[in-house]
Amino acid sequence: TTARQARMQQAYEDRISALRAQVDRITSRQLLDQQLMETKVSELLQRQTQLSQRHGRLGPLLQRAENDAGTVPADDPAAAAKTDKRAEVTGSINQPAQTYAVASLGADLGTADTRPFSLWSTRTDP
Repeated sequence: TTARQARMQQAYEDRISALRAQVDRITSRQLLDQQLMETKVSELLQRQTQLSQRHGRLGPLLQRAENDAGTVPADDPAAAAKTDKRAEVTGSINQPAQTYAVASLGADLGTADTRPFSLWSTRTDP
């Protein structure tokens, strides 16, 4: 019975030791996660500060643009007198595209390889 009690006590102590090790691992993992989260929050705060500074610099420009948006620009007579320099559409666009013959090893055109350069060698002969 004493040997049995000694074995039980040893088993309990081993179990307690294993649980303490598990608690230590979980605690250290939580500490690392907390440090990582604090780093990310710090980076986000820095980015927020940068964005606030940029907005502060752009604020007056945006305000001025909003104020100027209500005014209509004066008509420019020189712009109205300019001719349209865009290309005109010719009749060739409406014509059907030409069909091209493709070299192939197949006798039947329906099964022929339609990739035009599929039979070309990529090496030059000496």
